[in-house]
Amino acid sequence: MKAIPLFFVFLLLTQLSFPQTNDSRDTAKANFRDFEKSWNDGFNDYAAQHDSDLSKYLRNHWEKYQIFIDSIRSKNKPKKQPRFIPETGKVEFIDPDSAIGKDEHKFYQIFQDSTPVKNDINYFSPETSFEFYGEKPVNNFKQTGIKVTSVNESSIKEFLRKYYSDKTLEKNKIELIRIAWDLGLNDYGYYLLLRKAAVQMFDNQNERALFTWLYLRSMNKRKVILGYDKNNAYCLAACDKNLFNHQYVLIEKVKYYVFLAPGQPKPTGDLSYYDLENSTKTDPLTLEIARFPNLNYRTSTRFYPFNRDTLRINTNLFLIEFLRDFPQTNLKYYFDAPVSEKTLSALDHEVKPLLNGKTEVEEVNILLAFFHKSFRYKTDQDQFGSEKYMFCDEVLFYPYTDCDDRAVLFARLVQRYTGLPVIGLDYPNHVSVGVCFSTPVSGDSVKFGKKNYLICDPTIINAKVGNASDSMNAVKPVVIEVNIDSMNN
Repeated sequence: MKAIPLFFVFLLLTQLSFPQTNDSRDTAKANFRDFEKSWNDGFNDYAAQHDSDLSKYLRNHWEKYQIFIDSIRSKNKPKKQPRFIPETGKVEFIDPDSAIGKDEHKFYQIFQDSTPVKNDINYFSPETSFEFYGEKPVNNFKQTGIKVTSVNESSIKEFLRKYYSDKTLEKNKIELIRIAWDLGLNDYGYYLLLRKAAVQMFDNQNERALFTWLYLRSMNKRKVILGYDKNNAYCLAACDKNLFNHQYVLIEKVKYYVFLAPGQPKPTGDLSYYDLENSTKTDPLTLEIARFPNLNYRTSTRFYPFNRDTLRINTNLFLIEFLRDFPQTNLKYYFDAPVSEKTLSALDHEVKPLLNGKTEVEEVNILLAFFHKSFRYKTDQDQFGSEKYMFCDEVLFYPYTDCDDRAVLFARLVQRYTGLPVIGLDYPNHVSVGVCFSTPVSGDSVKFGKKNYLICDPTIINAKVGNASDSMNAVKPVVIEVNIDSMNN
């Protein structure tokens, strides 16, 4: 009877902050083995209790809640790239190709499948059709036979009764959590894993939504509820960050975002909701990423001509696909997010030698020149059709970047290779970076706290340390504090 609750306590203690060392992984595997034994012993009592107490736990909220959506703050970014004119101290706007030169600036991509180093637990094999960004689970999570033909109180209760009486479904949940643990997925990564599994296990979108709701809420007792209208059920989850371009309902001042199941249309009207037990006492899903998932590796190589050198930087195509499916959130999140280990290693090999024997100002100026000469400019609207913030790995993968993308990667490189404090500078129509040097340096700057940060702009061609445009000097930017701890990877 105590097996399942003890497991939730175990997950709560670990916070699904998946282990990063061999010792902690070994401990986790042992804990999972112990849990599986106690779970098998206690399942029948557990299912019986849930069946008898179902009516008590299923709280029915008939009020309708309006759907809202937040968007990324629109910036009027220039289609042409800014260029600093040292003689006048002014900035002009020019065609990006003419700035770099089409012949000088060529990109090549090489795709190469790599054989990953596998963990000693065999979760994956190539036989199944269930694929998760290059990973192929051994368990293909076959159809359950549980059907939902309509969405109402009685059909939801019937789904729950069948769910709690089906030992295979509970085993599948444990297997999915084990996969998430082994891959090092955060909460949102686990949701993406559930989306893949839902397609294998259920035929229609409402069954998939109910499945996602149940499995997601059981992970650390997260703040997840079930929304519904006349025809559809929806998994609703609170998050620790604002999600842009993502529908939500506001319940007791908490934003519950619509997490669509595969094949689901977006809701177009108000939603009611069910809350299994009381989600108000639980925690929101977290988007925090301490380290990127341990996915298989498919190499994408891009070459960056820079002065007389050509820098070769690798990224993982499977990771890029994973990040593509992440929701957009606040810009600070991208400044703080990590770089994948292999890409960081490639940057160390290619970029670090360029800075050997240089002063702090010379190092930062070289990094600025690298961005000015080796990264092609295009706004997100022109490249993707809408505003898109990028992780560092994405900046190095996609063919074009704009100001916020460059600022995120530039801040990372400055901190890693110089050790100097950095901040993000968020202007009304531009994003740049401030760097605090260990000795006084003249130039355009921003005061933050008790420190003076020189404006260092990786987008304005020819701009060196302390060179900013008149429009930047005319307004006070919003300062984005960069989490230094996250830089040390």
